[in-house]
Amino acid sequence: MRISAQRLAGWISVLLALLLLSPLAVQASEAPQRWELRDSSGVRWGLVLFQQPDPAFPEGWRLRLLSRDPALKLDHRRPLQIDDGMGGHWQLANCSEELVAKADADMPNQAAQFNAEDLWPRPQAALPLQLLIPLAGRGVPSAGAAALVLGPEPVAALHGLAPKQDPEAAKPAG
Repeated sequence: MRISAQRLAGWISVLLALLLLSPLAVQASEAPQRWELRDSSGVRWGLVLFQQPDPAFPEGWRLRLLSRDPALKLDHRRPLQIDDGMGGHWQLANCSEELVAKADADMPNQAAQFNAEDLWPRPQAALPLQLLIPLAGRGVPSAGAAALVLGPEPVAALHGLAPKQDPEAAKPAG
């Protein structure tokens, strides 16, 4: 039986996609995952998905956004808005206080951190996600938002995150 190169390449692509989209691929990787993206205005952003390593803060997944534009100032009080374009909406709590060593330290202007555990139920792997990143202006805490669209790789990573832990389910019976 002879298989064409095109058909073989198609099967390899399908198998690779299944492997990459598998929840096990993300659950097995505790290492931070990083992507470089551009928003609707062409501004470059860094996106990092990682487990909170500091025992001083609650466990769980975090999304950190880093603006590569020094003129932008992120708002550390507002949540990150996420929309899948098909009716799915999420608000991820702002936990930028985890970025600094002590409570009275200045927050970094170009970085903000959000609780990815709030991304529940997890988004579908096949739909792009739009992030509305809260921006602060001159003396105006809610100056607007930068729009960033996530493509297949970061969406698959968010889709494949381990399920939210239910504290009641973790308790031993009895």
